[in-house]
Amino acid sequence: MTPSNKQLGQAVRRLREARRLSIEDLAGEAGIHPTYLSAIERGHRNPTWAKVCGLAEAFDITVCQLAHVAEAELYGAPYVPFSNPAPGKVA
Repeated sequence: MTPSNKQLGQAVRRLREARRLSIEDLAGEAGIHPTYLSAIERGHRNPTWAKVCGLAEAFDITVCQLAHVAEAELYGAPYVPFSNPAPGKVA
C-alpha cells in the first residue's frame, strides 16, 4: 500500500501542529493559499510536486522525510520528530 492524499494531509497537519504553526503561517512559508493548505490537510486536494516540495522546505525537511511521515500515518505508526534538518540546512 502507498500513502494517499489523506495520509499526506494527516502528515502535513501532524508536522504543522508539532511545530506550533498556524495554517496561515505554514501556507505563507510554503507559498500556498491557506484555504488550499486546509484542503490538503483534509485530504481533499492532490497537491502538485511543487507544492509538496514547498511544504517540505517550509518544514525544513526533505520530501523523503515528508513521505516517511505520510507512510507512518498509513500504518498508524507513532510520529517521531526529525532532529536533523534537511541536507544543506544549518541546524
